[in-house]
Amino acid sequence: MNTKKLAVTNGVVGLVGGIALLLGGWIVLYSGNRWNRTFAIVNVLFLLLKIATLVLGIVGLVQFSKEAVITKAPSVLLVVGGALAIIPFMGWIGGILSIIGGSIYLAISRNLSNKMAFIAVHIKKGDHDMINNSYLLKADLKREKDIPLISRESIIKLAKAHERGDVRYLNEAETNVYDLLTKIEVKRLASLYKSFIFDFSIEDSTVSYTFADIEEAIRDNIGVKNKRLLEDSTNLMSDIIRFAVTPVDYIFDFHKNDNGNLEVQRDQVLERFIEVLEQQTYENVWSDLMKYPFDNQTHGIRKHLMLGVAASTGKSIILEAIGKLYEASASFKSNRPENGFDAANWNADIIDKFVVLLDDDNPNVSINEDYLKNFLSNNMPQQLARGGGQRWSEIYYGSSVIALNTAPDFLKNQQNNKRVIFLKLTQSIEEMFTSEELNHLHNLEPKHILGYVNSEPTKLFKWRNDWSGVIEDLKEDVKQHISMRGYASLNDLKKTFGDKVMRDYQRTVEKAKNITVNGEAFYGLRQDAIIDEPYRVDQLTFSAFINLHDVIGERNFESLDEFKNDIEEYGKLKKEEQPLFSPAVYHDELTKANLTGFVGVVLDIDGANAADMDELEDKIAMTGISAVAWETASSTPSSLRARIWFYRVGGGLEEYASLVKKIAMKIDEPFDRASMPAEHRFFIGGTNVRLINTDSTAAENKPMTDMKKRGLVRAVQNAKDGEREQITYWALMRAEQENGGKEF
Repeated sequence: MNTKKLAVTNGVVGLVGGIALLLGGWIVLYSGNRWNRTFAIVNVLFLLLKIATLVLGIVGLVQFSKEAVITKAPSVLLVVGGALAIIPFMGWIGGILSIIGGSIYLAISRNLSNKMAFIAVHIKKGDHDMINNSYLLKADLKREKDIPLISRESIIKLAKAHERGDVRYLNEAETNVYDLLTKIEVKRLASLYKSFIFDFSIEDSTVSYTFADIEEAIRDNIGVKNKRLLEDSTNLMSDIIRFAVTPVDYIFDFHKNDNGNLEVQRDQVLERFIEVLEQQTYENVWSDLMKYPFDNQTHGIRKHLMLGVAASTGKSIILEAIGKLYEASASFKSNRPENGFDAANWNADIIDKFVVLLDDDNPNVSINEDYLKNFLSNNMPQQLARGGGQRWSEIYYGSSVIALNTAPDFLKNQQNNKRVIFLKLTQSIEEMFTSEELNHLHNLEPKHILGYVNSEPTKLFKWRNDWSGVIEDLKEDVKQHISMRGYASLNDLKKTFGDKVMRDYQRTVEKAKNITVNGEAFYGLRQDAIIDEPYRVDQLTFSAFINLHDVIGERNFESLDEFKNDIEEYGKLKKEEQPLFSPAVYHDELTKANLTGFVGVVLDIDGANAADMDELEDKIAMTGISAVAWETASSTPSSLRARIWFYRVGGGLEEYASLVKKIAMKIDEPFDRASMPAEHRFFIGGTNVRLINTDSTAAENKPMTDMKKRGLVRAVQNAKDGEREQITYWALMRAEQENGGKEF
């Protein structure tokens, strides 16, 4: 029996049977006074009626609890009414309950054909479903203006086909949708303004789908191959979801569970990060940032939210948190190209999103002015395109959050300024949080994010943009950029920081000049001294350990040769038998509690970019920083592994991690990040020991040195015949022969 027939049957039996049971006592008395045979028949009929009421109530309770089309109330009333009626002298009470239950059934069944009952029947609740199925019962045809006429007609046909159990009158697209609806299990169905979230799976399948995957779901599970039919089926299914979707108007409602509760949890690391943000902006800024996409819909002219402009300030953490909160309605994108067909494809990818998140880390494709002026305008349709030459236009109704590493001049323009909320973040968080804490901040869960979101009115839209210090901040970033690499071409700097910033930098700080690095000449800027003079020390000392747990104490050397001998002698032992050393300086006992500083920076190189120790020595020599380098026991011909002690570098603990990264950047070598703490312990033993820059004079300031000669030979010996480098190599070899076999 289909849904409507069962509801009508239960309604008729409940209403008519209930009236009979209410009047049953009088009927029985009347029959008993007239004929004994009639009295017996009436008693049997009444018993059958009571049993039928009870059974139909149970059937309705089971059936409709599965399909969620009708509430449990009328079925419970029939069950209780039928059970009470069986008890002597309680039939009239059972009759009243049956009348009420039957009336409810009839009232609901009258409108079943005009409602989206088939969706409620076939969209089954999953284990983590957040759909309010009662809403689907209210989604009747009064919302018909929201969907095309042709889809409305198909919805009515689908509803009737479900009630009758007859799909003969459905066209091919409607049949495909009907088949899909019988297999769907929904996990989330909601809309954030014009953005629809429809997360679902298919019975007996582990594959998950979203609103954007409807076409794929129909193709994979219904087997539709005809392109036009697949498109028609997809459009109809999409319209049905738009018709039945539950609008969400607030971020808290979006994350409530089935019981209507919101799960939140405090997080100490996030709390510290929020404190850093508030020091640079205002109290409660995290809450306002997370609510921005909703608030942006209700504050007149919609505004872009910009975060900038210094690096490593947590901009990506904010973007990722917003993306996690808004799930499938958020989209991470690179900057939209200024013009061309690609821009139209870019628009099509995000036109149905509630918020688009842009990380402006590509200096070649910075945010463009047209995007700021027009993309959030309710009056400016965006041009869209798909493969196959399909083009159309739509208005984007969402919001955008942009993380800036550059600051184009046009942002300060009054017309653009009023369309932007700009939060200037300049405080680097790299040294404030450990790598584990930073990883945690980049992977926050909604319950942590929402733990610091409240319902207080937002202050974002009253925030006054301050562009005044942007150039000065960027000039400091230029210095840090050059310092980290040791050099940079002017063209690269202009791409990263913009022409205006670099013009101002050259006028007020330093002018670009012709420089040579690793044999390559270019026009740019360099920082020869990566380490400030106050942090240079000359004492050859470090902390020594028998093993990871047993302390030897402080170890002093008379000369570098003595340290070199130690490395070579201990290199003959098995790794587990070698002593360890650390650059850390301790106040008393060699424990972490007594750690006060460091002498020298140690880099542990795993899988070096350099092909061999000769090349690594050349790279270190170019820095001008004194060092001892050696191959470790795990080094192989195909993968160089080395340890480098830059023994003249010293300072306070807060500088150690920064110096490790700067020196690694300067020699362009990867390093084991586990070795970044100053107290990290390293095995001493190794082979192929090199003493580099022992006189503290930068090698690039010398005339032709052995280092440069080796580097030049390696640079040309693999050149192809006929190239200039091959001629140079030939000349060097001839010069060596003329010199009696000695290197030139």
